[in-house]
Amino acid sequence: MTGVRDEDISAEEIYADLLQRVHVLTPMSVSYAAQGDSANAVLCAWAADVATVQAVAWERIVVVTHSPQTPFFALGDRLTRALRESLEQGSGAFASARELVQNMRGRMLDAVDDDLADDIVGRFSSLDHLASFEAPTPDRLREASHARLGGLRAGIFIAQRRADAQVRMRDALADRVRGDINGAISAAYEADMLTLEAYLIESALAIGDTSLLTVQVRWDLAVAALTRLAGVPDDFGQAISIVRQTLVASVGSGDGARLARTWIPTG
Repeated sequence: MTGVRDEDISAEEIYADLLQRVHVLTPMSVSYAAQGDSANAVLCAWAADVATVQAVAWERIVVVTHSPQTPFFALGDRLTRALRESLEQGSGAFASARELVQNMRGRMLDAVDDDLADDIVGRFSSLDHLASFEAPTPDRLREASHARLGGLRAGIFIAQRRADAQVRMRDALADRVRGDINGAISAAYEADMLTLEAYLIESALAIGDTSLLTVQVRWDLAVAALTRLAGVPDDFGQAISIVRQTLVASVGSGDGARLARTWIPTG
């Protein structure tokens, strides 16, 4: 039970996923700002901007090529560099968190042609909720991202999460044998979320994100995808399958396949 779909993900589904990310991350940035968490507010705003740029680019690329993935993901690499270059300037270069994100937007627009940039600008969301915050420093962003490690080294944290997931899945299977299906589904869900967290950190490190800046945003997207479910079946196998399919879809096609290979077997 991997949660991987057999068929390839279509261009339409990739595009719909990008639009959904913008829809989720934009208000999430506002919510973090309302809580006084400027670091995650900035990261969610940036991630929403990246999805916006990719969505507009996808509209253009799909029209002119039958193999849009190559130029699409090449663009993703350029957008990631835009974030790093803005952060390397230091918070003192910006009057506010809003100005920091505006700078990142400028760097992202520099990575595309002028016609595409004009289309993208009209799709960016307001940054007014960031105007009253100081621009977070690179150290502050790293501090916010590393807080989830609880002071542990990343490798130890990942191993601990996976060990905890094994324990909770054993609990789930024991509950299932006893006939406590609700308990079994709940324990299996906890096991899968522990597995997801370990994977997101491992994936961030694999792409060079040693500051773990991508982890919280991707976690939030996964949680948002689960909250959109109307519910899960009472059947243990079906419930776990739906949860896993939802989590796999939330992290994207390539990452989703790798995540699915880390699920703990349930039978």
